[in-house]
Amino acid sequence: MKPLIQKTLSFLLVGSSLAVAAGLITKEEVNKRVSAITAPYNNQTTSMDLQFTDLLVDDVRALDFGVKVAITKKGPENSLALTIENAKYQYGDGTAPMATADLLMQADLKKAFGKETLDQFGEELDQLAEELAADYIKKYGEAAVLDIAMEDVQKDQQGHLKSVSMRMNATIDMEKLPADMKVEDVEVRSIQAALRISTGGARGSIQVAINPKYKGFESDQTGMKELIEKLLNEDQETYSVLAKVVESLDGFATWFVNQKAEEAP
Repeated sequence: MKPLIQKTLSFLLVGSSLAVAAGLITKEEVNKRVSAITAPYNNQTTSMDLQFTDLLVDDVRALDFGVKVAITKKGPENSLALTIENAKYQYGDGTAPMATADLLMQADLKKAFGKETLDQFGEELDQLAEELAADYIKKYGEAAVLDIAMEDVQKDQQGHLKSVSMRMNATIDMEKLPADMKVEDVEVRSIQAALRISTGGARGSIQVAINPKYKGFESDQTGMKELIEKLLNEDQETYSVLAKVVESLDGFATWFVNQKAEEAP
């Protein structure tokens, strides 16, 4: 962790242990800790904001929470605006846990990768998505059903890609799991996702139905509630993990705004 981050955290974490001991877990307190980690990355060329928009925790687990991520960066070759909105987890009464998120990326992809690369990407997007998804679900055998379809491809008068849209649906039938796999070992029941990529960026959404019998919901497992408590209790390992996530986001943004197509755009 960067020295500046450690100094900032030490200053802001005074009194956090008392708040946790009293059971006072609020999104405002958590956001203060998260802001201390993102603060060193905010400057004239970069703006980074990660925060909880909702947070409901009981004595056992996090029942509901929402997260928003907003990153903008300007570089010598490009500019990037990346936003994750409506990212929500809802446990509810425990019978149908659900997670959702929307992604918006604004950037000049043609400038970054070139027309030929985007054309090839548009032609192979469904195949690439199917290979990645198939590799993940193959362990479920016949219980998994995958449906990926290209919904719309638009090209300019020269035949170069303008935009491409794709949707994906994946479901797992708990009644057809392999003999050596237990229901409680399966985290997800279904995934629905949509993605649209154009020369000006990308937009996507995802909805995940979580298996209510998943072993991760058991009281002896570490979940969001435990991670938040560690964050407020000045657990350095938890801070280090979060700091690495923030550093990776900044690293991606830095790479992108310095990316230049080898060909003329």
